Amino acid sequence: MTLRLYRGARLRYDRTRDQHVLLRAEEVTELNATAHEILSLCDGRTQAALVDELRSRYPQADPDDLAADVAEFLAEAHASQWVQRDGSGQDGAERAEPEQEGAGQDVTGHDGVGA
Repeated sequence: MTLRLYRGARLRYDRTRDQHVLLRAEEVTELNATAHEILSLCDGRTQAALVDELRSRYPQADPDDLAADVAEFLAEAHASQWVQRDGSGQDGAERAEPEQEGAGQDVTGHDGVGA
């Protein structure tokens, strides 16, 4: 099962806000550094590969805590329709646009800001 940002979602650095944001149709969500780093690794990798990459970047982190934190974040990101899990092997771009229900929820503790 691979992870990707939902179709139409993009990560950007917003100079005005001086922070990373997740852009979706009619939605801008401010991201903390951790959220941005995890989302930037949702490029078709598996969750295990994503966790392995973070373990290599942060060898001082407790591996079990890191894996649990990533799993929790990805579950919330999936529920918020930021990340899709593709186990079918099909390109996520062929999927229908996600429903907007639940959009704007922010797992980073910041409120989404309307565009």
